[in-house]
Amino acid sequence: MEENKKLHHRWEPLKSRPLSQEQKNLVEVLFEKVEDITGYDKKIIVSKKRNSELVTIRMIMGSILRNEAHLTFHNIGLTLIRNHSTIVYYVKQHNESLVYPEYNRLYFNILDRVVHKIK
Repeated sequence: MEENKKLHHRWEPLKSRPLSQEQKNLVEVLFEKVEDITGYDKKIIVSKKRNSELVTIRMIMGSILRNEAHLTFHNIGLTLIRNHSTIVYYVKQHNESLVYPEYNRLYFNILDRVVHKIK
């Protein structure tokens, strides 16, 4: 009977760490700045659409949330309504994509505006 409880406990869903107020603020600022730059609002960004522009935006957002806000892959997934493994993929691809000028420009444009809260 005790074995059954342990096995059941093992399959319970992960509990995510709550975001700090600073992390919540950064997430909100990130969505605002991405909308200012790209014209895509939060509803479209977290939608199921998979066109390359949206995937690039999500990849950039996932990388910023991981590297600047220090969110877990799970919490980034919850924020972008994606599986955590998708976020792991985004972060890995991000490093390889920085060599492309268009990606690089968009990433640093968003990052600068988020970090410095530029309008």
